[in-house]
Amino acid sequence: MTMQFVPGKQSTVAPSLPLGILLPGDPGVPAGGVATRYDHVSPRVGLAWQPYPSGHTVIHAAAGIFYGSVGGNLFTYPSNGEPFSGRPTFNNVIHISDPYASDPKDFCGGDATCIAGGVGHSPFPFIYNSKNPQFVVKPAALISIDPNFRWPEIYQINFGFQQQLTSSFAFSGSYVASLSRKLPIEWDINYPTFNLNGAGASGASCTDVTLNCSYANTTSTVNNRRPFNQKTYAGGSAANPILSSISQIQSSEGANYNGLQITAQQRVTHGFSIQGFYVWSKSLQSEDLDTTGNTGNSSNTETEDPRNKRLDRQRSDFDQRHVVAISFVYKPQYGVSSKVVRQIVNGWTITSIIQLQSGNPINITTGSDNNADGVTNDRPNLAPGVMRAHVKDNGHSRTAMMQQWVDYSQFCVANAALNGIPACPQNGAGPANSDGTVRQNALDGPGRRAVAASLFRDFSITDRVKFQLRGEAENVFNLTNLPNPTLTLSSGIPPGPGNPTATGSFGRINGAVSGGTFGNRVLQVGGRILF
Repeated sequence: MTMQFVPGKQSTVAPSLPLGILLPGDPGVPAGGVATRYDHVSPRVGLAWQPYPSGHTVIHAAAGIFYGSVGGNLFTYPSNGEPFSGRPTFNNVIHISDPYASDPKDFCGGDATCIAGGVGHSPFPFIYNSKNPQFVVKPAALISIDPNFRWPEIYQINFGFQQQLTSSFAFSGSYVASLSRKLPIEWDINYPTFNLNGAGASGASCTDVTLNCSYANTTSTVNNRRPFNQKTYAGGSAANPILSSISQIQSSEGANYNGLQITAQQRVTHGFSIQGFYVWSKSLQSEDLDTTGNTGNSSNTETEDPRNKRLDRQRSDFDQRHVVAISFVYKPQYGVSSKVVRQIVNGWTITSIIQLQSGNPINITTGSDNNADGVTNDRPNLAPGVMRAHVKDNGHSRTAMMQQWVDYSQFCVANAALNGIPACPQNGAGPANSDGTVRQNALDGPGRRAVAASLFRDFSITDRVKFQLRGEAENVFNLTNLPNPTLTLSSGIPPGPGNPTATGSFGRINGAVSGGTFGNRVLQVGGRILF
């Protein structure tokens, strides 16, 4: 089940639906939601060149165009919303003994008389009727597919060289790029307007309650301020909203990855081999696209303000500037004269992996709904005099890092103080400076490092059966790795030299990374039978 929303068009399949909702069978709405494409030609080209007769040097390059798939979860995502199914939230229920009588607003199907003092009815059981679809609750949340949706495109490019220096040592370097276009995302095309009064401040600008301009900018009036609920659209009324969010799946986003990748390898010599890998890279994207939702974003990663998309251009969640990995294997073979000593020291295999990583991007939020759109993912502004957000210089002191990784004083919130943080002057974006201008993922969290090692040896039991004794260690040197700090300004000012009695936690790091490669040291000994 799928749908489109085209403002002003009436469905011929289900004429009872509000204006704009179109179903498969209506003109221009394919059964799968997105038209099948037959022009996806994916050319690829590559070359390799040995400039010298020795063959010790190779230069290579390649490029290709690829088309992403549109998964079933995306195709069928509209079926998660009205009118196909309902995941209702009843925001106006106070008494649970008989909410239909005591708090009928959510159970009246939008009927004004019922809301004013009638008795509502249960929305369950819900049965979908394709000829006469009904909403489970009103205002109804819709999920539609953009009529102009296109399949994702990826352009991949690489250029590099490989150089052999000795019979056992070689290194290589490559530039690698992946440019993604037409990535899917969901946009709320029924996003609430932010009203400005005659003085240009936040507030109602008219008195006609059927128009969204008559409502103050609060979380409770989000649905009243949605553009497809007012009198000027299909004779609706902002006082009795029918539609909630209209999450339209669009193919409008892009992402770029550019990286330098260097490798070095020493093949086995005297029982020892080692290889290393280093990446210096940057990954940018037009919006937050790094979630596991049906589209690039999800309800937890909505844009700050769909009217100001530029505010959400950002680093990817996995944008780590530096990544290093080094591994080695050593199998000693000592030529000592004593047979007993040879049996003790030889036959063992020693391995290790060393990992060093820059910190992942971290995102500063206010923890409040500053732009009154019903979503608490808003970001702050920079305080006066601060040119760029930065991590606090703690002089390599781990204790100081944990006390304050990020200094709260470099941020502020427009038009309002927040837990002791002063209000900003007029330096926000959007109506009445209600949108924060600090970029998402503007800072880095703590980096991480770890050394893992193993020691093992095979002991022959018979010609075909061996016993292997193994000892393994994660984070051999028990290096402490710090997690990301508290990043919500509403968590309050932390205690410090200027605020000894403060009890907040913004910018503070609690504890250490637990578990996994970068957790505390883990030792284990085991054995297995090989046959």
